[in-house]
Amino acid sequence: MTAYQPPFAFNHAMVSKVAEIGEWLGRWKQANPGGLAVQLRRGNRIRSIQASLAIEANTLSIEQVTAVLDGKPVLAPHAISRKCVTRSRPSRPSNHH
Repeated sequence: MTAYQPPFAFNHAMVSKVAEIGEWLGRWKQANPGGLAVQLRRGNRIRSIQASLAIEANTLSIEQVTAVLDGKPVLAPHAISRKCVTRSRPSRPSNHH
């Protein structure tokens, strides 16, 4: 089997840029431990809740779901905002077999 040949040739400038990006990423990670992962999980959870509510014809926007999760008041029917809060809680494993 022949070795893979990329459709370009690596040069010093490319390798230097990759190293520079790695250094910047390392600095950012040191200054923000766990920062990106937490932000991504929260954003995904908010979008998931909003999409689940939309399937049931509830009309909370992403901004309203975010406000409910932050404990802020939202102009929406109580049942809808209650579902949002309920969905934001992690599910508990059942002890029933």
